[in-house]
Amino acid sequence: MRDSKARRPLATTAIQVIAWVLVLIGAIAFALGSWIIRRFGHVSLDQALMNLDGAGEGAGGSFIREAIIYVLAIPTLAVVVLAVGYFFLRARLNRGITASRRRVLVVLPVTAVLLVPVLGAWSLGSAVQIRQYWQSRDSSLDIGPYYVSPELVADQGDTETANLVLIYLESMENTFSDADLFGVNMLQPVEAATASWDQIDNLHQYPGGGWTMAGIVSTQCGIPLRMPPSGGERGTETLEHSSDLNRISTAAYLPGATCLGDVLAAQGYNNVYLGGASGSYASKEQYYREHGYQQFLGREHWEEQGETEIAPSWGLSDRRLFENAKSVLTDLEESGEPFALTMLTLDSHEPATIFPSCQALSSHPLVDATRCSMGEVAGFIDFMEKNGYLENTTVVVMGDHLKFTATEESMGADFTNYPNRTIFNRIYSTRDDLKVNDVASQLDMYPTILEAMGFSLREGRAGLGTSAYSQGGPEGSLGALSDDEQERLIRSRSSDFYAEMWGEQQ
Repeated sequence: MRDSKARRPLATTAIQVIAWVLVLIGAIAFALGSWIIRRFGHVSLDQALMNLDGAGEGAGGSFIREAIIYVLAIPTLAVVVLAVGYFFLRARLNRGITASRRRVLVVLPVTAVLLVPVLGAWSLGSAVQIRQYWQSRDSSLDIGPYYVSPELVADQGDTETANLVLIYLESMENTFSDADLFGVNMLQPVEAATASWDQIDNLHQYPGGGWTMAGIVSTQCGIPLRMPPSGGERGTETLEHSSDLNRISTAAYLPGATCLGDVLAAQGYNNVYLGGASGSYASKEQYYREHGYQQFLGREHWEEQGETEIAPSWGLSDRRLFENAKSVLTDLEESGEPFALTMLTLDSHEPATIFPSCQALSSHPLVDATRCSMGEVAGFIDFMEKNGYLENTTVVVMGDHLKFTATEESMGADFTNYPNRTIFNRIYSTRDDLKVNDVASQLDMYPTILEAMGFSLREGRAGLGTSAYSQGGPEGSLGALSDDEQERLIRSRSSDFYAEMWGEQQ
């Protein structure tokens, strides 16, 4: 009898400890969801998992330290203080326990256990769009039947294929040109440099996209970027055993996909990538090297070369990137071999860095950083034109994705409330027989780039995309479906298709 009475307080204490652990888990989940929204806006589950280290595309150290403080340290300290206070109050009340006091001792932990985990699940679920992820698991939807590997038409007539310069502008959308909203047209330099070029007036980000690698894969492979299906050995190794969380896979990056670099390499092109940020982040270098690129020059290369204009957060400044690009482009031109030069800017990624070469004219660093970055892009285009490189080169300039709308950034609300946000783009082609459409998505850019270079594609298709030079999507293509049907398919998990893309099918 005594043993039973002795065990009862121990059991009660154990239950209360478990309850407080649940409260702690809920508090951490709530803090994590709030921090993600504050720093990056609402993101997809794929984006969250594929950007575990760096929390947004590069400034890993500072973001991780911030996350440890706000997501782990502060909630843990708050819950510990509350728990200690509760147990202290309980000990005091037990000395002269009354019915009303006993109810207080019961109601407080029960309320916390019920409320805090629910709030935590809601906060984190909202931040990484769990509801949309769950809806996307509809097994009846599959994008596989709409995917085609690009098929080049052998007889292209008298059309000669051109070299390619492909410039991705970090987080660049047409909203940046609104002088009424921001006080200055940040895109003015590059708009002036490309005034006679083609543009897709409404280039949309694909549903569920919104980060750099998603923009690269969608515009070069014609597919939405998804994590490998987690049912196989690759998924287990990726999420549990990899020593480098940046790496999507220890084996291959989308080996089942035929991407832009693959097509060009097969046609004898020398493919080179230049970027200011680290190539290890989100497996960017792995993707390029495994899809037809012979050279990858990222932050690590520039540091080895003694470059000093490097921001601790992201990497080499756009000014120095384009200065180096001029030398690389000249060497490629003088080689006499066909080439594709791909670049990615970074100065317009938040937190923006104002380098000494950029004159600060605004109260917001992003405004000045973007304006100066676009000036460097315009200067590079002017360099190509003055040296006659445009005579045999297709140039595509476009944002990699829309700007994320984190509540932490004062400009976030301006973008969130802006109608019809579209990705900035300009296309220069030596072909005068093509007219670009007004509307396209990132998935359509893959075949569009190839056709702008002078390649002829069967039905104008590559990946899930249809060339913006085609008149509507052909029968059986994604473009032939209604907007609602397209979005449902694009958001679908399509497990069988992605198992094939990631090489997981036996």
